[in-house]
Amino acid sequence: PCVVEEAMSITFEELIEKHCGGIRGGWDNLLAVIPGGSSVPCIRGEHMREAIMDFDYLREQRSGLGTAAVIVMDKSTDIIKAIWRL
Repeated sequence: PCVVEEAMSITFEELIEKHCGGIRGGWDNLLAVIPGGSSVPCIRGEHMREAIMDFDYLREQRSGLGTAAVIVMDKSTDIIKAIWRL
């Protein structure tokens, strides 16, 4: 976990690689991402690598930037339990 401030429209891949060192187990291990905190829907992992972190793109994906509290879940995550704990 960390707090960063970046320019709008950074790609998700750049955000994760630059500030988090990548996805544990590689990009094929990415299950889902909640891009804007608990108030926005999840996006499947395979759609996130090229995702643009801005309001318009995430709205097109039927999610949102919300509070920009990005929650990343790998394939070891029980997504139901993770969301229940939010």
